[in-house]
Amino acid sequence: MTFAAKLLGRVLAVLFVAALFPAAAFAQQCQTFTTDNSAQWGSNKNQTFSYTRRVQVFNNCADAAQVLMTTPDDPLSRALLSKSYTTSGGGDTKQFVQGLTDQNIYVLARVVSGATQTYTVAPGATEHFCLPDAGAASGNLKFVFGCTQFDSGNTGLPMNCLIGSDPGRTSNGMDTLFEFTSGCKYWGTAQQNQCTYNPSKPSEKLQTPDYFDTSAVTAYSIPMNISIFDPAHPSSPTGWQTYGCSYPGRDLIADLGSCPKEDTTTISSEYTNVCTPPSSNNFNLLLSNTNPGMTQYKTACIAFNNWRALFGPQPGYTGCNVAMSATPANTPKPTPNVADYYGCSLLPYAGWDAYAKKCLTPGCGGPQCAVGPDGTQGVYSMSKVAQGKGVPYMNYVKTLKATGNEVYTWMFDDGVGTLQCNKWGSSVKVTLCPGQAGQKPYDTANQKWSYNAATNRCVVNTAGTYTTQIACMAAKAKYGCASETVSKLDSDNPGYIAKAQLNYCKPLDPSAVTPSQLAAGVSLAQCQKSPCQQTGKLSTPHTPAANLLLNDQ
Repeated sequence: MTFAAKLLGRVLAVLFVAALFPAAAFAQQCQTFTTDNSAQWGSNKNQTFSYTRRVQVFNNCADAAQVLMTTPDDPLSRALLSKSYTTSGGGDTKQFVQGLTDQNIYVLARVVSGATQTYTVAPGATEHFCLPDAGAASGNLKFVFGCTQFDSGNTGLPMNCLIGSDPGRTSNGMDTLFEFTSGCKYWGTAQQNQCTYNPSKPSEKLQTPDYFDTSAVTAYSIPMNISIFDPAHPSSPTGWQTYGCSYPGRDLIADLGSCPKEDTTTISSEYTNVCTPPSSNNFNLLLSNTNPGMTQYKTACIAFNNWRALFGPQPGYTGCNVAMSATPANTPKPTPNVADYYGCSLLPYAGWDAYAKKCLTPGCGGPQCAVGPDGTQGVYSMSKVAQGKGVPYMNYVKTLKATGNEVYTWMFDDGVGTLQCNKWGSSVKVTLCPGQAGQKPYDTANQKWSYNAATNRCVVNTAGTYTTQIACMAAKAKYGCASETVSKLDSDNPGYIAKAQLNYCKPLDPSAVTPSQLAAGVSLAQCQKSPCQQTGKLSTPHTPAANLLLNDQ
């Protein structure tokens, strides 16, 4: 056979393999994006952005997943993150398609002859994503499963889903999130001016660190794990240390069947109740699927502030009439306790809602409750004045802590929630339904749990004997009282920090305690009866730290 004939044979063989296995023939490739001289690109005009493949999403659930992405509300962030998909060449038409009613939401889909077609990540499959080397702030991915169609006439997003956001349904927007801010590869080099501007502070550039987290702040729908690895040495267990990361990963092993209820014991008695509970004297945070043929399934467990915003969306509920009356004049200023910290309680004095700068301290229903510990004032609106709930000590948060979840459980759960990598370039694997393969988190009636003594946690197991995660943990796990600290600027004493220590009943980590300490652990019921979650400390430079009893616990 001549050389030319051999070469032709090899070419034909490659083309045959490419036709049968396009993903194998063409590696998943990143995109590029170039800005022009338009003012909408801020300090990043006339720049070509390169991307690096850094995110893997592995679907370990039983159903095919669709991917939705949310971006910040600025043109550059939308443009950069909308190019974060990968293609495998050979005419691959996969891309992020913008929603029709919200310009900051995209769905990963195929576009053929101008028509949007469903693209899914099959069970057992991995999808890759790229991040811009110059950085991109505050993006998130969420995942919906078993959707039967696109809402093409309205939102342009998947609908009629087994679990996940579903346009037009009360579950819309109530999801487990993978959140990320990718740092800038060029920070500290001669190319530093190419770093992407920070959309929160456009006069500043993004720096080196990457930030990743799993968030259940709004709600949780599916279990999710994120883990850091070194792309040069994927199997190395120390990859997270190579990149100076705060943790190797974060786990949300959450069970919809363990979704708690809220009641008046989680409201400080210093303030009026936000509304009258239903006849069962509690607020059901578990959302049921209302799609035809899916009503036997659950779709999300939502934080109470979202329940309140939806006014009790569960079938049969009559709603919740939230009183917005002002605090009477000359009402003594209440001493804020730990339950009120970031809880956005009622105004300390009538009329203070008109003066944003006066309403920044713990226990005040001003803008600080929404903008966080750095003291930055947000956009203030009287309609945003909240009605008195101590977010960190809601049953929703306490239950997630009690089941061993080290993720964002409330808006400023930074200490345990944030996974920060100080060296640029790490990769992150996002596992949907980590643990036993083929999970159906929406099918709570048939999901089983078993205890893993090696981790002191309960996990999904078809051979398990427990019907809920919380029942399994209550029966088998060993607990201790663990403290977390949050802080914010003290507006009454500029330059000083006010701190709150929050105490939670958490399962002990066998890898972090001695065998005798593990043996000395108590049950969840014993811990909950102890002063652990009833006490905390609130301190400022001018107020001595004191143990404060949470009312009605």
